[in-house]
Amino acid sequence: MNGDHLKEANVETEARAMDHTALSRPAPQLVRGTREVEPLLAAIPDAVFRIDANGTIEDANQLAEALVGFTRTELVGRAIELAIVHLGPMPVVESTRFMAGSTGACAAHRGGHLTPVEVLVTPHANGSKLAIVRPVYPDQRDGLRDDDVAQIVHDLKSPLATISLETELLELDGAENALSRAVRRIALNVAFLDRMVNDLLDLCAIDTNRFAIQRSSAEMRDLIDHVIERAVSSRDLHRVFVYAPERITLKIDDLRIERVIANLVQNALKYAPRATGVVVRLDVGPTRVRVSVSDSGPGILAADAATIFDKYRRLGDLRSHEGSGLGLFVSKRIVEAHGGRIGVDSVQGSGSQFYFELPNG
Repeated sequence: MNGDHLKEANVETEARAMDHTALSRPAPQLVRGTREVEPLLAAIPDAVFRIDANGTIEDANQLAEALVGFTRTELVGRAIELAIVHLGPMPVVESTRFMAGSTGACAAHRGGHLTPVEVLVTPHANGSKLAIVRPVYPDQRDGLRDDDVAQIVHDLKSPLATISLETELLELDGAENALSRAVRRIALNVAFLDRMVNDLLDLCAIDTNRFAIQRSSAEMRDLIDHVIERAVSSRDLHRVFVYAPERITLKIDDLRIERVIANLVQNALKYAPRATGVVVRLDVGPTRVRVSVSDSGPGILAADAATIFDKYRRLGDLRSHEGSGLGLFVSKRIVEAHGGRIGVDSVQGSGSQFYFELPNG
C-alpha cells in the first residue's frame, strides 16, 4: 500500500471512530438527505443544522457540510454531537439560546480537528430548531466580546416576542380600544428596536472612526414633544412632565439627538418607582442649551456615576432591567460630536438627573 492509500485509510479509520463514539442512536432506515435542502437553510450565510426535539439532525446546508466534512446524507438522522461537541443541553422549543465561543462549543471535522464556534439555537417549524453555527477565529476577538453579543441578542428578543404576540392579538376579534393598545405596544417596541439597532450601527461607525453627524435646523421644544409622543407608552405618559419656557432652534443631527433624549427618558421611567414622575427640562443659556431628565429613582453611587457612560456599562444591582449597556455610551459620543457634553448628578436614594448641553449658536 503506497503513502496516499495509507493516508486515505487512516482518514477513513478516524471518521469511523468518530462516528462510532459520537452517536448514541443509529441512523433511521429512511435517509432524507437526498432531497433538496430547505430553502431557508440554503439562504442563511452560515452553517445551519435543523434538529428535532431530541437533538437529531433533520437537515443541513452546504456550509454545514463544509464545516464538519460530512455530507447531508451522512448527517441526517445523526446526533448533533457528531458535528458540534460541547454544545450542552438543548433549549426548550419555545426559547432561543446563544452560546458564545467562550463556552467551549466546537465544530468537529471528520478529519479530527476542532474549530471553536458560536451557536444560536432558535425555534423553527413543527417543533424543530435551527442551530446556526459560526466559527470564531482569533482575529475576531478584538471586536465585540462574546458575553456582550449574548446580552445584545437577549435584549433584542424581548421586544420581538412582544411584537409577535401583539400581532397575533390583532388577528382576533376584540374591542377597538384593545386593538388600539396592541398597535401602540407594537409601535413602542419597534421604536425600541430601532434605537438599539441604530446604537449598534453608530457603535460600529465609532469603532472604525467613521462616525459623522448630519446637521439640520430643529426646534428643541418640538423635538422633545415628538420624542415623548413616540417613546413613552400611554400608561406612562402621565408620569412625564415637560418644562420648556423658551423655544430655541439649533443646527443638530435631530434623529440622533432624539435618540439621546429617548434613552434618558426611558432609563428614568425604567428605574424610577411607578408612582413617581419624570421631569424633562429645557433651559436656554447665552452659550449653551441644556436638556435634563430628572427622576425619583434609587440614585447612583459616585463610583458608578464616574463610569456609567462607558461602553457596555450597566449598574450591578439593576441588571434585571432590559438594555445592552450601549445607550449611554453612544449618547455620549453623539453629544460630544455636536461639541457638547453629557453628565449625571445623583444622590443615592434621592433620584438622578441626567443632562446634556449643546452649543447655542
